[in-house]
Amino acid sequence: MSTNASVLPGEHLRALRAALHGELFVPGEPGWDDARRSWQVLVDQRPVAVVVAADVDDVVTTIAHARRLGLRVAPQATGHNARAVGGLDDTILLRTSRLTDISVDADARTIRVGAGVQARAAAVAAAEHGLAVIAGFAPTVGIVGFSLGGGLGWLSRSHGLAANGIVALEGVDAQGRVVRLDGDNGADLFWAARGGSAPVVVTAAELRLHPLTQLVAGGMLWPLERLPEVAAAWREWVGTVPDGVGSLVRAMRFPPLPMVPEPLRGRAFAAIEVAIQDDPDAAAALIAPLRACALRRSRHRRRPATARRAVRGEELRGGADRRIRVLPRGDDRAAAGCGRRGRSRRTHPRVATGRLSGIGVQRGVC
Repeated sequence: MSTNASVLPGEHLRALRAALHGELFVPGEPGWDDARRSWQVLVDQRPVAVVVAADVDDVVTTIAHARRLGLRVAPQATGHNARAVGGLDDTILLRTSRLTDISVDADARTIRVGAGVQARAAAVAAAEHGLAVIAGFAPTVGIVGFSLGGGLGWLSRSHGLAANGIVALEGVDAQGRVVRLDGDNGADLFWAARGGSAPVVVTAAELRLHPLTQLVAGGMLWPLERLPEVAAAWREWVGTVPDGVGSLVRAMRFPPLPMVPEPLRGRAFAAIEVAIQDDPDAAAALIAPLRACALRRSRHRRRPATARRAVRGEELRGGADRRIRVLPRGDDRAAAGCGRRGRSRRTHPRVATGRLSGIGVQRGVC
């Protein structure tokens, strides 16, 4: 049986809803807009229905009903990469955000994460054991989707892409069967899934962890008009640093919103961010060329965790201990300090640059 209706027919809607442990939303119902909204708000997602799965059984049930109705299924945790899902006509959007189980095997140096686990939660769980997971651009990105898409993070120069650290995947295939994929089971599907292109709804992943006892991380900001100069200096510098240094240069624009700290609100900057797997003294020596580059004056000091988060596009919340120094418009001095010590839970990976571990990449390209 197939249907092209914009909403599920009543009897099928009732059957699916009754079979779920989680929730189902269709157009016009309370909660519909929140259920279909992705993190990437520029993408207007309009599926036939949204299922918020409470467990793996809900994933199996959704796929079974979709097959009977001739509908597609599009899994999504946070929706940071919502554009990749494509059009959602004749599609049930399957939200996996509630699949948030986490378990760490410190002896095996692995972490098992549900498909809804975000990078922050995975990093914190791993750090409890002195270990780190390769995570990505922001703390609220889903760690499973990030890894399936390749996964370039702060630790990638020394430890490779997150996709290469996937030990096993658990999921539901197009026939509604619960499967485990690894090097010995469904090897071809396992290979394809690590590029995000296997016909499997991934419900959990087992990821490799890495020892990490200390990390110095921070950022420096300059007025945006200095971006060409700052980028040129960074390009020269990044070719000289060891693989334990992850860094990027970029333009940052902060919206004029009350949640943004006043010194940053509505302003744009040239930014260099670094994460250094070494002690503070070694880190200070490594970044000295950046601080000295065409600067009349700069400041370098450790920052509390809230100060680090304050220069993140997503983490713009209050904090009594926030210390951010941004110089007036037009001032050509460094705008903020760089360098903060902490375990892996204290930082959230963004983009690593240079040569990836075991992968040839032009140094300095992010």
